[in-house]
Amino acid sequence: MYALSKRVISQYIRTGCRRRLRLDLYASDAARRTADAPRKDTARPGLRLLTEQGRQFEREKFAELTEIFGSHVISGESQEFEPGEESVFTPIELRDHIIDARPNTFLLEVEYQVVPRFVAVHGLTDLVDINDCSITDRGILAIKRVRPDIIHIVPFDGSRRRAIQSDGTIIVIPASDRRIGLRIIDIKATGEASPAHFTELAYYGMTLAAWLDHHGYADHYIVLAEAAIWPGKHDASAIRQLDNWLRVLDTAERS
Repeated sequence: MYALSKRVISQYIRTGCRRRLRLDLYASDAARRTADAPRKDTARPGLRLLTEQGRQFEREKFAELTEIFGSHVISGESQEFEPGEESVFTPIELRDHIIDARPNTFLLEVEYQVVPRFVAVHGLTDLVDINDCSITDRGILAIKRVRPDIIHIVPFDGSRRRAIQSDGTIIVIPASDRRIGLRIIDIKATGEASPAHFTELAYYGMTLAAWLDHHGYADHYIVLAEAAIWPGKHDASAIRQLDNWLRVLDTAERS
């Protein structure tokens, strides 16, 4: 009857409303009807327009990555834009690409299933069937598959790094640890990241760390704590600040 996803979590962080959380957790319109709960409000044109603008922005950034990095970008087949779309590419599995991915490869919209380790460390075993994290006779809560916008394969550079664990703990990885880093990057059309956006990154990181442990990849990879938001505006970026400074110098020289 219920389904947990990063969107449900981020909406709760935005509103802090437990009633809204209960409604958002319904797995489908059919589940809402069964419980005699209100239907989702999807009629607001402004909200729909903002969502579609965000999707278009994602497509632009994905296209930029592909143009610049070429064969270092891995994704499914690009799909024609459709209003209300959930993804830009056809689904591909993280497990099919993680081992063969070269350093500085970008995995776009790869999917993976939330694994029992994540369920256990967050105390959800009484709600979720730990065998497949879905709704069964033994579970009333499903956990939807996870699909980060971008996973950047970051090569070992000889420095100390920080990694996130499945329970949310941040640990320091010594410089002698040569495991490859996985950096999660989330694309947002907004100019400034919000606490809800950072919550999504934390959820991605914890579920990915649990996934690596579960499938035996933790000896090869770590999930870097330094995840990132790719915002719609870059006024605060180092490149933009340098450009602005050079423009000021150029103007001063001309005058």
